[in-house]
Amino acid sequence: MARPIATVPRPICAAIEQARVERRPVNISLPTRAVIDEKIEDAKALAGGEVPILRVDSDTAHPLGISVAQQLAHTLEEVGSQRGVVLFTTHRTFNDCPNWIGRRDWKFYIDELFDPITSVVLRVPRSYHLLTDLLELVTPDAEFSEVRPREGARHRLKLIRDGSDDAERVFDQVAQYLAHPERWTLHVRTANFQLVTSGVGRSRVEGERDLARELVFWAMARPWFDAEGLDVTMASACFTDRLLYKLWSGQGVGFEDAVDVTQHMRGGLHDGTGLKLVCMNLEHWSSYAKNGVHGSAQGQDEPITPQRAFEALIAAEFGTEPFIYNANTTWTDEHRFPLGHRLPLVMHGKNEFAAFRKVAFMPSTLPVPDKWRFLTSLGFSDDDIRDEYYHSHAYQTVFRSAARLENREGEVTALLPGRAACAYIQQRAPGAEIVVRDVLLPRRGVGRPAKFKDAAERRASEACRLWLRRHPGKTAQDYSSRQQRTSARMMT
Repeated sequence: MARPIATVPRPICAAIEQARVERRPVNISLPTRAVIDEKIEDAKALAGGEVPILRVDSDTAHPLGISVAQQLAHTLEEVGSQRGVVLFTTHRTFNDCPNWIGRRDWKFYIDELFDPITSVVLRVPRSYHLLTDLLELVTPDAEFSEVRPREGARHRLKLIRDGSDDAERVFDQVAQYLAHPERWTLHVRTANFQLVTSGVGRSRVEGERDLARELVFWAMARPWFDAEGLDVTMASACFTDRLLYKLWSGQGVGFEDAVDVTQHMRGGLHDGTGLKLVCMNLEHWSSYAKNGVHGSAQGQDEPITPQRAFEALIAAEFGTEPFIYNANTTWTDEHRFPLGHRLPLVMHGKNEFAAFRKVAFMPSTLPVPDKWRFLTSLGFSDDDIRDEYYHSHAYQTVFRSAARLENREGEVTALLPGRAACAYIQQRAPGAEIVVRDVLLPRRGVGRPAKFKDAAERRASEACRLWLRRHPGKTAQDYSSRQQRTSARMMT
């Protein structure tokens, strides 16, 4: 059932108005196809048949036997004569397809900000020469360096990109980013690049080739549509907390308030009255934290991971009431929550769950260590990274429930593992209450037990190891006996 027109997101209302009144073509870019499924129905209901509502993504392109880029090209050619239409695409289609270049007569709305950092893993155990011949590092002395084509290599990259050079198809993904320097800059960990290009990838020594099995590139989005002069409006909850805003602001891009969108919005703050945020006695949640052993849970004799403790807390808090929850895609224990309704991991913009008053957020969505190090090298703090990849996802999940309603009655309970996520949401929903459940006993020590009791014992162990290396066939007992005899002679 379609939602009331009054609840339709403001960017869609503004897009319909532009298409209807100004006879202007409008593109709305959304995070996923699932979000498009919901928003396009809203747009059709609001347009009432007066404005054509179109869609281009893999769901519409693949049944036709063509690529998304091909369907987009056909659609844009048709729209050129119709005017006054609204076209829905995904963020990826908007960023990756070059068809938008020069379309300054269009209006663009990007609903929810996208991740500006994309990884490309290149497996090149025997093809390191592609990198040696085609690429060079801009700053080879830095931990991470931008990658650029060598002088005269751009034509060869073009051949790889259009598929005419079959022998180097492995390099295709990297070539796609390098082919559009106005849209992306490509970065790599310097040590990883130098190892692969050193020739280890062709080594016959056992184990050495594995060291150069893959190379990880990080593609960083540039504000290409700003340079193109396109009319783009970006809308997102917690806009100034997002990584894209911080990255581009640091590069000198100016952001202005879009009055046609924001005049009917609540300014990013929710009424937190009646919202209870429940967490465990942990500060931050991560893959490491949730799988570690914290002694045992209260009332349990056996060691238990924080992940299991949080699952038990959800069951205890919600009891026999239905609820919605989120988990990593690898989590397969749905049987633990027979009354739970599992949400997709990416929840931006979905509004069909506002009837639920119980919600839990379980996943760890933080980036892999190499991406974290790359973001740190760009100047982002740990809090910046958590806000983008964890806190924003937690916020989106919590406010898919009844917490998003302005005139709600009764209490809404949200369970999050760590206190930091609760504090983040409380800042955006003043009046919300944070409740900490001491379900975990103190963590058992840090690291593994000490191998040596002092420095003298460590030196003695190292001396034994070196002696055994010089005397093949001998044992540690032989070394100990030798040391005893030496000590006895010294005593006499």
